[in-house]
Amino acid sequence: MLYSAIVFLEVVAAAGRKSQEADRRTDTMSAVVNDYGSASYWDERYSSSALQEATKSSDGTYDWYNSYDNLRFALRRIIAPDDTGDSNDGNNENPEHKEILIVGCGNSALGCDMYDDGFQNITNIDISEVVINQMTDKYSSKEHMEYTVMDARNMEYIPDECFDVIVDKALFDALLCGENNLDSVQKMLREVYRCLKPGGHYIMISHASSKNRMHYLTTSPLQWDVEVIEVKKPVITGSNLKTNDNDKKSDFHYIYSCRK
Repeated sequence: MLYSAIVFLEVVAAAGRKSQEADRRTDTMSAVVNDYGSASYWDERYSSSALQEATKSSDGTYDWYNSYDNLRFALRRIIAPDDTGDSNDGNNENPEHKEILIVGCGNSALGCDMYDDGFQNITNIDISEVVINQMTDKYSSKEHMEYTVMDARNMEYIPDECFDVIVDKALFDALLCGENNLDSVQKMLREVYRCLKPGGHYIMISHASSKNRMHYLTTSPLQWDVEVIEVKKPVITGSNLKTNDNDKKSDFHYIYSCRK
């Protein structure tokens, strides 16, 4: 399973940070499995008929970790803190005023769900041309939402300080499971920081707790004010994954709200 592979490699990556030599071992081991930082891997995956069998929704979308319904309260509190979410009152926190970028969108319904919730200036990017074509066709009726082929590690066509919010749901985690993982995540973080407006938020949704994420986010010269929000994991009926009763952190996913 994709999620299991990510969890396994996170253990490897965490151990690798103890020394530079261990970091090199992490890079080597990450290359043994699928390269989640490769466009060719994702193009092949999204082209596969087996993908439809693997998705958990009838419409062909797939959301890593948590659906928007489970994330909505936390996301709205970050993006539009003065808005209740029940109505648009025309103030400066009106969701329609926010320029939002979703990086590594894949075939997630997140963009559509946020659009329907009032966040209508949304740009979705992904390294896979295959999935971008699929999602462009699927959501063609959402006139203010667009899909573009782009690598979050090199967003050269996006001007500096362009977005109010950049949302990353599992992209950071996936890049950590690819070749040159440490270099990849640092490149992405630098690009995210560059593209955010002052006062804007980078929202990273991850399976990993702060002890395995904060050092990436606090590395100079990136100056973030970081808040960590725990979100209960959804219950997966029939799952054979065991939860360690002594490790309560395993019951949660984590939202890192990083203010520039």
